Amino acid sequence: MNYRLYMRILIDCTHTATYPFKNTGIHRVVRQIANELLLTKPLQDFEIVLVKFDGYKLIQVDDLNNKIEKKHNKFSDYTALITRLSTFFKKAKNKISRLIPASFFNRRISKVDKFMKRTFSSNDIYLIADANWDLPGSYYIFLKKLKSYGVSINIICYDLIPIKFPEYCSNEFVKVFKQFYFEYADCFDKVICISEKSAEDYQEILGSYQREDQVVTHFKLGCDYIKMEPLENLDLELIRPEIRKILGYQFILVGGSIVTGKQIGRAHV
Repeated sequence: MNYRLYMRILIDCTHTATYPFKNTGIHRVVRQIANELLLTKPLQDFEIVLVKFDGYKLIQVDDLNNKIEKKHNKFSDYTALITRLSTFFKKAKNKISRLIPASFFNRRISKVDKFMKRTFSSNDIYLIADANWDLPGSYYIFLKKLKSYGVSINIICYDLIPIKFPEYCSNEFVKVFKQFYFEYADCFDKVICISEKSAEDYQEILGSYQREDQVVTHFKLGCDYIKMEPLENLDLELIRPEIRKILGYQFILVGGSIVTGKQIGRAHV
């Protein structure tokens, strides 16, 4: 195999791999992206690898969906209790690790120059697809280390709601989220937003923090509405009167969630 042309895409799914039983919107997107990209694995000129960050190094993640399925099979109170305890200790460990000065990991990270017996290079793409906002400071040092080897650092930006509308999120979450984006902005070679509006928000809020050569782009996440019949072509008589009444109004639609891990404290329309 010609390693000069051999590309490797490392998909960072740290949060989903650490909490495989969670099923928020971001977790579902991470799994779908992983599944779609893994379909390209038979191609000879590049490789897709799922990874998670473990304080100072990468660990390969195998069978992401299989682990999720096992975690979702909670047939007893005992299993549910074990799951809750596991979550508690993982979160406690993560909070403690955030208190440790990032410099503590400098020596270990300085020795990290390869993954899966292959040295990092400009042929590697590192895609942060997950909700990695609360990782320890060593994560920043690690990303900078990757960049020193020419690795392209890419991140999927879902939205900036905790920054734009902090009143709808917990104070702790807002603090962690803002710290991540403002401190890490200079690490990203490309920011891939899930909508054109999210890309505009990123440029408006973080424009002064990003590098001049940073690329901010977007893709459409969700249904393929372009192929749907235009609203003006619909028969309004088929739409309920109460719905027809609001079609001409401007409004903000706020979606809530029954998922306990959701960071939305309250919502107002």
